[in-house]
Amino acid sequence: MDRAELGNILRELVEVETGDPCPQLNPTADLRAGLNMDSMDLVSLLFRIENRFKIKISTDQFAQVTTVSQLLDLLQEKIANGSKCQAA
Repeated sequence: MDRAELGNILRELVEVETGDPCPQLNPTADLRAGLNMDSMDLVSLLFRIENRFKIKISTDQFAQVTTVSQLLDLLQEKIANGSKCQAA
């Protein structure tokens, strides 16, 4: 999956989470201020991302992400490395 496609899916997930239209994601946008998301929104977004891509992202990894670009980098890495969720 290329970065543009990944960005479009992320944009859709942000729209679902915030309930606001998001015509495009600025790669340098801050996840909190730039996307108008609070801590609860970000946690919910993390769950949506994990479910959509069937990957697992640790809270420590996610806590280090502050921009859209960093989040896309992390998603590309996780998807490429096959960081799949393990069944219980």
